[in-house]
Amino acid sequence: MKQDIVLPTTKNIQLSEAEAFKKLKAHFMKKKVIIFISTMIATILLVVGLYSYATLAKTFIPYDNEIISINEIDGKLYATYQGENLGGTVSCAPETVVINGEEKKITIFYYYKTPWSEYIQPIFESDNFRDTFLIGKTDEIDQIYYGEFQLDGSEQDTALIAENSELIWGD
Repeated sequence: MKQDIVLPTTKNIQLSEAEAFKKLKAHFMKKKVIIFISTMIATILLVVGLYSYATLAKTFIPYDNEIISINEIDGKLYATYQGENLGGTVSCAPETVVINGEEKKITIFYYYKTPWSEYIQPIFESDNFRDTFLIGKTDEIDQIYYGEFQLDGSEQDTALIAENSELIWGD
């Protein structure tokens, strides 16, 4: 069971073995640094990706007259959202379009929620959330529509968007 340990007797053999261990140690240290940097980059990319998804993924909130209302105050029209999980609002400026053969000044808007506003934001804010924004002056708008549309910078047919949206104010 017992074995004798044989130690190198010459200085050259000891130095060559020490040199091998130093190279091995340097190799493992280099590997550790590469793994550490790769892990940090992957973690940062994961956090940025999750945050981007949580704040940029929009889900349309359907119209409900109990949580979305139009109010006229001092000749101006305001849209009010009184509910939970509001991520933001998308709105377009009043525009003159032909609807059913008549020229009308209309505007279209919608509210949306995001995973952030649905799951994270309620932790930090109270449940009774209220958001009000100015739509425009009463004399500049004949009708207000609520419906989803894309604001991507391209030319859009507002009359077509209005057809696919819900009339919530006006004649």
